[in-house]
Amino acid sequence: MDKLSFSASDPIIEEICTMDLERLKELIYKTSVVAWANDISSQRIEKWLDNFNGSAIGDPKAEKILAAWMLLNFVFYTLDDVRSFCKSIYEDYIHQKLIEYKESGKLNHYGIPKQIEYIVSNTVFVALGNDSESGSNILYFFRQENHLPKRVFEKNGKANVENIVFIDDVTISGIQACQYIRDNTLIAEKKYLLTFISTLDAIDRLEEEEVTVLSGNVISDREKCFSTDSYVFANEDKNKFLDITKSMCISYGEKILLGHIDLSDHPLGFDDGQQMFGFYYNTPDNSLPIFWCSLNKWSPAFKRYDKIYGRKAVNFDDSIYI
Repeated sequence: MDKLSFSASDPIIEEICTMDLERLKELIYKTSVVAWANDISSQRIEKWLDNFNGSAIGDPKAEKILAAWMLLNFVFYTLDDVRSFCKSIYEDYIHQKLIEYKESGKLNHYGIPKQIEYIVSNTVFVALGNDSESGSNILYFFRQENHLPKRVFEKNGKANVENIVFIDDVTISGIQACQYIRDNTLIAEKKYLLTFISTLDAIDRLEEEEVTVLSGNVISDREKCFSTDSYVFANEDKNKFLDITKSMCISYGEKILLGHIDLSDHPLGFDDGQQMFGFYYNTPDNSLPIFWCSLNKWSPAFKRYDKIYGRKAVNFDDSIYI
């Protein structure tokens, strides 16, 4: 990882410190109210900024300014956004099937309403992953927003179906999605993954598994915080701060993920994700850990609920059940 050394007297730090931290915080508070449905309080923002104590680049004020700038560029998806995603990916699926039927000549003797009725009745919608993961949470809103009957989500007792549609919020690498789909025992003529956010790499990987991916938002290197195309540092005045900000995030990422069973070697997010987004119900581990980590006395800006694999990994106080 590219971690650089800095001191408080470096010209780049002096330049960062000329930025107005209070103005940045004011913009964050307004963004929280207007765009984030007030999901993050001013107290939590202040507590998160207090994490940045100068240990990474030598100046706490410069660190807080850089952190505030990054938080201002974080994309937070609210409940309304999730509902909107649910509608759009369903419409994409119906549109995709109508095109497929038109090209094959199947159902051409039916009108569009009858074709849609056929599509729905010959499809099973399934959450990607385990029942306790985000896919199941999304499925509830997916059914509501698209006025779908419960029977199209019932996979038990169905030996095979024409279409199986997996639902999930994010696939960045596509590795885990491929594994889940391979492990699914339901037989289908065609498999689809509907997801809110995906990358081209994930789409390519899934298509190799003969899974058609329909995504509400296909992201590119522009969304990777420290790529050369990063939207966060696209402005010429801010591009000069990319390297020092990356170094800061690596330094803190290594510290706060120390001891994490899966991510201790991923200070910029799983598989070097460098992402800058989260949902009202969780933040993906592909996003920068400085936003969501709660280990080693770090106060997160956005919550993340880690998956726990295996009974031995669970720590709980059994006295509350006695």
